[in-house]
Amino acid sequence: RVVVLNSYEISMMSPEGSGEYDEAVSILSENNPNVMNGGNWFENVEGVERRFLPYNGKFSSAQLSWFRGVVEAAAERGERVFVACHQPCFAKATNTLNLPFNFQEALDIIHSRPGTVVAWMAGHDHDGGYAIDEIGIHHLVPAAPLECKEGEDAFGVVEILPENQGFRINWTGKMPVKGQWPETLPFPSM
Repeated sequence: RVVVLNSYEISMMSPEGSGEYDEAVSILSENNPNVMNGGNWFENVEGVERRFLPYNGKFSSAQLSWFRGVVEAAAERGERVFVACHQPCFAKATNTLNLPFNFQEALDIIHSRPGTVVAWMAGHDHDGGYAIDEIGIHHLVPAAPLECKEGEDAFGVVEILPENQGFRINWTGKMPVKGQWPETLPFPSM
């Protein structure tokens, strides 16, 4: 299964005055007042708390509930899940400035049924990155074509290998700055 998630469902990219926009403003005001008062966004803000920035967002509880149901159903059927989302959710694969506001809730879901979710592929961190988490989920952040020099490429194809051998990314051009994925990425054990 391929699941696509929207980490900007609640964000300042929502229409101004909408409930989603207002919730994002409230989250930022509470967690990083520097953003809302025009100050230095990073003053006195460390680690994963640096994710509270106006160019990030949040999954709604309804979306996460739906996602949990998808993961549960896939686990019951013995299916594998590949997640695509603009934002990464694993800090070791990215810069903490690029995480969704409620990234830990998404991580808890993908960790809830070990072996079911095999990968989370994201963008947002233009330098790119790769890490494998403690239960074997691959977190892939390809380098952004936006950052390529003239004549340089950054694109690829995901190939699912037969008989649960894993998958491969046939990549051309610019590779991530933070971590390189292996030639073959094995599926985690179920």
